[in-house]
Amino acid sequence: MENINIEDIKKIMCIISDIISENEKKLSELDGVIGDGDFGYTISKGFKAIKDKINKNDEDDTSKLMKSFGMIMMKNCGGASGPLWGTGFINVSDFTQGKEVFNLKDISGMIGSFIQGVKKIGKADLGDKTFLDALIPAYNSMKNDVEQGEVNIVRSINKASKEAEIGAEKTKEMVAKKGRATYLGDRSLGHVDAGAYAIALLFKEITDKLPSEN
Repeated sequence: MENINIEDIKKIMCIISDIISENEKKLSELDGVIGDGDFGYTISKGFKAIKDKINKNDEDDTSKLMKSFGMIMMKNCGGASGPLWGTGFINVSDFTQGKEVFNLKDISGMIGSFIQGVKKIGKADLGDKTFLDALIPAYNSMKNDVEQGEVNIVRSINKASKEAEIGAEKTKEMVAKKGRATYLGDRSLGHVDAGAYAIALLFKEITDKLPSEN
């Protein structure tokens, strides 16, 4: 697979919604150890609303679709998740203006734009014990693939999935610097960040559900 279009993006977003919904309890349990314990519920609520929109709407403009995803997340997700994920999607909307077909370079750019949106709102980066600790390594892996001439989307996402998993695992060794977990100080050590776990899970499950890389 070397290219995807808006219909593929819709399918992937529906897959993401299902994965989050299936793992809502697990994500909330992880969040409950060092956070508010509502991450699974709030993020699931947002992605369910995104899936509902996809099923009820025939939008054929990727940029407009991404902007609508951003607004949905801001409206439906409580706490910090809404602004973070919402701004991420809105940034992707800006990146995808005028584009109809997306190759690996475009997909990498979309993820990079999402990250920049999150950074702009959350002021977080690698090492702060957030979902960026899984997403940035995955992005860097895909960006490196593009620079090395890789064109196969599934193969690249598969590699990125491994980096996301490693990044999520590393959050156990970090002291939280953002969110409610910061109040725990060193007591946040030894626990995986729920958001990072979610990102690693999404990359793994998406890889398993996409067509063969051959």
